[in-house]
Amino acid sequence: MPRESSFSVARGSAQLLRVLVVSDHDATLLGLCDYLRGAGIVVRATRRLADVRDQAADLAAIVLFPDDFEADEVIAEVRQLLGSLPPLQVLVVTEAPARFAAVGVAEVGRAPVVIAKPAWGWTILDILRPELAP
Repeated sequence: MPRESSFSVARGSAQLLRVLVVSDHDATLLGLCDYLRGAGIVVRATRRLADVRDQAADLAAIVLFPDDFEADEVIAEVRQLLGSLPPLQVLVVTEAPARFAAVGVAEVGRAPVVIAKPAWGWTILDILRPELAP
């Protein structure tokens, strides 16, 4: 079940920065969501890759931990998300960065931001911060 924080951060003048964290690992979901909420970001979480597209409409970013899911399904989902309008920041945190680095480039002309595990909450927050700027 997706969870959403009661905290919010102004994005521009009237928008909220909303982020979806996708992982099937309890410690990752709880720890990262708590950290981002503490930084004032509205956070949702899901353990189901199939939920991502349905929740993407009002998001600024998705933080995806693809190692928890079938690689081909993740690659297809990332391509779909990269082609979304308005553009959505897709951050992939993985043990296999090379596998995801060029996903979407040929199809939609852009790639996800990919970082290697382990990644700490502050590293992820620093990547998301440009989305906070007006």
